[in-house]
Amino acid sequence: MNHTSFQLDTSIIFQDTFYFFEIKNFEGDYCYRADRFETINGKVIMNPLDQIKRSHTLLLQLLQKLGYHIAVDASVVFVSPEFFLYQAPKDKPIYYPNHLNRLMRRLNNESSKLSEWHKSLADKLISLHQVESAYSNVKIPTYDYKVLRKGNTCCICHSFSCSVCNGKVICADCGHVEGVESAVLRCVEEIRLLFPGMKMTTNGVFEWFGISDSKKMIRRILNQNFNSIGERKLRYFE
Repeated sequence: MNHTSFQLDTSIIFQDTFYFFEIKNFEGDYCYRADRFETINGKVIMNPLDQIKRSHTLLLQLLQKLGYHIAVDASVVFVSPEFFLYQAPKDKPIYYPNHLNRLMRRLNNESSKLSEWHKSLADKLISLHQVESAYSNVKIPTYDYKVLRKGNTCCICHSFSCSVCNGKVICADCGHVEGVESAVLRCVEEIRLLFPGMKMTTNGVFEWFGISDSKKMIRRILNQNFNSIGERKLRYFE
């Protein structure tokens, strides 16, 4: 909209309301202070309420431009049971993990009759989906696997100061806590992005992850999430 891209994680079209949800998989303890989200150590992170405010405004402008007049309801949904927000605001459009069943019941019980008008709205939005990033034509500097720094980075502050403890990845800089499987899968996506022709092996992911001494754990996560091809030293994952 107006040469600006925006993202809707999950959207549902009802008869009179267009719902969209910003989904967050944060784990660990956070605080809400002065309209900001902070880690327990006081590091300010991106405010998801600001994200939905921006997306809400751009979506309304887009719908008006396309000639669709429907109410828009935007919310942030924290889905991990390991998440806790101190000083949580009561007047903000936020759903916490213990609210999810209640939210689903409310949506399931909402009366809604859809018409061709609603279908045309859905089809139009699907047609506007941007498959390629607006930055796909930006020139990327050359890089080499051997000289790149290896190691898992925090998904919040991007620090390399992370360690594994009791199945969790803990950031020493901001205090963010992430499940080890989630962190390993992020590493897989990084390798795929940076080296699309590289075969995904246990040794490769183990080296890139860099903060665990258990190849067995890496292999288990890869086996659970990808197809295993080949045997023993020739095994890779797709």
